[in-house]
Amino acid sequence: MITDRDSITLKEQVIFQGGQEGKRVWEAGIAISRYIISNKGLFQGKAILDLGSGTGIGALTLMKFTEAQKVILSDYTEEILELLTQNRALQPRSQVAVDTKLVDWTIQETYEQLYEVKIDFVIATDVIYKGSPYDHLATLLYILAEKQNPRILIIIPRQRDCCQDFLRIMKEKGFNWTETELNDNLYSQKALENQKDSDKFYPGLKSLNFVLYTFNL
Repeated sequence: MITDRDSITLKEQVIFQGGQEGKRVWEAGIAISRYIISNKGLFQGKAILDLGSGTGIGALTLMKFTEAQKVILSDYTEEILELLTQNRALQPRSQVAVDTKLVDWTIQETYEQLYEVKIDFVIATDVIYKGSPYDHLATLLYILAEKQNPRILIIIPRQRDCCQDFLRIMKEKGFNWTETELNDNLYSQKALENQKDSDKFYPGLKSLNFVLYTFNL
C-alpha cells in the first residue's frame, strides 16, 4: 500500500545476503512513491531517470499513477535488472514509455548511454548509506546536471550520518539544494494491509525522519 487508496504489487526479497540490498523494498522507496502520488502534476509529460531502482517501487509508481512521458529504470547488476523486468510485468498496461539500463556508478563508461537521453528529473532513494559509492554517484549527478540540468530528487533519512559527507561532496561540485521534511502523516502510514506486518517489515516508516533533497547546479 502506498496510500489508503493506492497500491502496487511487486516482488521483493526480505531476507538477503550482502550485495542483494536492491532486492528489498526500503522505507525511503515507499516515501518517494507517496511523494510522487501527492505531486503527480510535477511529472506530467516529463522524462524521469530512477537511479539505483532496486525493486523499482518509485519508477513503478510513476508508471501507474502519473502521466510521465518516459521512465528509465537503472541498477548495477543483471540480477537486479531481471527483478525490475519481473516487477514491470506485474503492473497494468501503461502509456508511459519505459526503458531499463545497467548503470554502475563506479564505471563511468556505463554513464555514456544516458548522455543523449532526455532527462527532466532524477529520482533516487536508499542510495546514501555507509559503504555505498555515493562519491561516484555525485560524479554521475554532476555530469548529468552539466549536460541536461535535470531536477534531482533524493530522499535520505535524517538518521543517516553519512548524509553530511555526501552533501559536502555535492557542495564541492557546485550543487545547491533545498531540504523538505516529509513529516506529513502520509509518510508514516502502514505499507501493508496488516498493521503488525507493516511494522515488522517496514519499521522505519515510524522511526525514520525522511528528508527530500532537491539538487541543482
